[in-house]
Amino acid sequence: MITRYQYNQALEAANGDASKVDIEKFRYPGPPPASRETALLMLADACEARARAEGPETDDDLRALVRNVIDTVQKFNQLDNTMLTLRDLNSITDSFVTTLRGTYHPRIQYPNAQVPDQVSTVPTEKKEK
Repeated sequence: MITRYQYNQALEAANGDASKVDIEKFRYPGPPPASRETALLMLADACEARARAEGPETDDDLRALVRNVIDTVQKFNQLDNTMLTLRDLNSITDSFVTTLRGTYHPRIQYPNAQVPDQVSTVPTEKKEK
């Protein structure tokens, strides 16, 4: 697999001339995953990195991101030795979307309200104890 972000940065620096960029310098070392577990780790890492970088706003965007990662990995035959089925990949997609939604959901903006001194808000009978 190619480290796409870094490769694209190098391609931009070369004004789009792919002949000036050695793609092999942007390839992950090592063999493709040979087990279900290593495939899951590879997919989780790629999905988390993309979600962090792209910040998808809706569940549909998040699902499309996860599906795109899985499709890309499949296109490069990275799952051929893992025994993952299409049913597994659908379950993985659902699980990753749920997990990433919980991790990267939009946060509310908290107001900058002044918090009263907590000692002064304790009832008098409790202060004496």
